[in-house]
Amino acid sequence: MAQCAEAAQGTVGAVVTCHNYGRFLHQCLTSLRAQTQPFDRVVIVDDASEDDTSVVASKYTDLPGWSYLRVDYRDGPQARNRGVAEIMTDFIAQVDADNWLEPTFVERLMPVFSSARVGVAYPQLKLVGPDGEFRGLGHAKVFDYDDLRRQNTIDTCAISRRLCHEDVGGWKSVVRLDDWCYHMEVSCSGWELAFVDEPLVNYRQHSAAISTLRAGYDREDRLAAMAAAFELAVVTPFCGRDWALPKWEAAVKGLGWPADRLRIVVIDNSGKKQFGQKLRAALNRIPARAKTFVDLPTEHVKGMSAQALADDEQARTDFPAATSVALVPIWNEASKHLGTADVILTIEDDVTPPDGAVMTLLSELWPDVGAVAGLVRLRFRDCPYLLTEITSQCPMETRQLPAPDYGDVVEADVCGFGLTLWRRQVWNEIRARVQPDWQYDNRYPWYDYAWCKDMKLLGWRLLVHGSVRAKHWRNAREAVE
Repeated sequence: MAQCAEAAQGTVGAVVTCHNYGRFLHQCLTSLRAQTQPFDRVVIVDDASEDDTSVVASKYTDLPGWSYLRVDYRDGPQARNRGVAEIMTDFIAQVDADNWLEPTFVERLMPVFSSARVGVAYPQLKLVGPDGEFRGLGHAKVFDYDDLRRQNTIDTCAISRRLCHEDVGGWKSVVRLDDWCYHMEVSCSGWELAFVDEPLVNYRQHSAAISTLRAGYDREDRLAAMAAAFELAVVTPFCGRDWALPKWEAAVKGLGWPADRLRIVVIDNSGKKQFGQKLRAALNRIPARAKTFVDLPTEHVKGMSAQALADDEQARTDFPAATSVALVPIWNEASKHLGTADVILTIEDDVTPPDGAVMTLLSELWPDVGAVAGLVRLRFRDCPYLLTEITSQCPMETRQLPAPDYGDVVEADVCGFGLTLWRRQVWNEIRARVQPDWQYDNRYPWYDYAWCKDMKLLGWRLLVHGSVRAKHWRNAREAVE
């Protein structure tokens, strides 16, 4: 985050973007002119309007510091960025032409910028109908980093510090949820967002408003905003299988996630120096913002190597807790190296996701969903997918669920870590664990059962997507899917 020594001192401008909102523009501009703390600059950005926008704007452009700019972007975010470049003030208020401000909008928001760490100040909204009739207050609240990544809680009509705006590269062309994308990027860049609990913006709800149009495109819009703003961490534990390395490398490169928002965390559990060198080399060949290699060999049942335990079906049957005991410290160690990642994709070293897996899983990450899993079969025997329902208080008693059809999404109690997209907040709230169960000869429940149980207790839902079916490799040439 860039540092700012001027605190709340500096010029304040407003960018009013308008596309065919001439019928609302007069009320909007009158509210800007009536501010108790005046704007130093105001630019009206007319984005390809075909109504009387230019006529209405012309009645205000003789005011000192006011100007009119005609553009043909047909894109709100681009129009805003052009307006920001036009006024060149230290602070910028973004105002949609169908809304209007309370007279104290600037006066009440600007004091919070006395802290040089504040990048955006935003108020509560006053919801009004098409003709201005009061409908209630909006849902803005004190900023919460995790809550913002679940849902859009900050409206476009706010004031940004120019240094903050430049840090995040301005507004991104994300249809209908560009404000959500913008404010997520602001918070991720280290700037603070300050809430002023006063209804200082009259937010007009009408049939042509973007917020009204969102209803029919909610999944598409959310996915676009998350894909544009989220940072992804890929986490994979390795047990020493050389043949798995090229498959894993190709799989991560094929995820299609932008390298500047990709983190990779690999945990080498093999205890083999030569394998570790190969893993490091594979890691270095993958473009990513950050890469972390952790050497973490652990003890295994009866002195078996990590690879031997992974490939020995009988040992895993005889010692059901062995895999959990090995993987718990691995997943807990990985959680220390996630940086600023918003979502975590766990991929086992012998699992290859299908094309488009990340975006498909991300599309179901609704505000109350903690994880979305793909389907992964067991390697050793022909059995249903690793998708279960808990049938009693005993963690060893479960029922296999049928795999959902392609395109279907089902809710489950437990999934594995083979190919799963998790919210970062879930990883912040939960530690992988195993616990003895005295009713069952001190056997341990599976670590993924304990994790999912904790997640559900915290109120998160777990979904499984029927269209994401991974290949689970038995060896270099044979896979089940």
